[in-house]
Amino acid sequence: NTTQVAYDATARLTTVTDPASRHLYFGYGSGTSRLVTSVTSDVGISLSYSYDSQGRLSQVTYPDLTTISFTYNSQSLITAVTDSNGKTLESHTYDSSNRGLTSSQAGGVQAATASYPPQ
Repeated sequence: NTTQVAYDATARLTTVTDPASRHLYFGYGSGTSRLVTSVTSDVGISLSYSYDSQGRLSQVTYPDLTTISFTYNSQSLITAVTDSNGKTLESHTYDSSNRGLTSSQAGGVQAATASYPPQ
């Protein structure tokens, strides 16, 4: 009952095999990129990952070709998560010290607000 992992010559994770002999395969960008661009399995899972010019996750594409996109502020903090239809699934705001101020999910489910003592 062990999980096995395999790595390529540049020490990137390439395969995870669970105790039931199911596999997850990890694909990467060109060369020695450490950014995962795909995860596939022998049971039908297939995800693709895209990154922006700063190496931040920008989009996840699912098997049905729907997507989830991520928007960041200038400090590389996630400000919004949107779906294929442009619907905002999550939104986040931060203070000038990059601490989370508000976080909300679509439909008002699970909204949170934080406050901090003056610095």
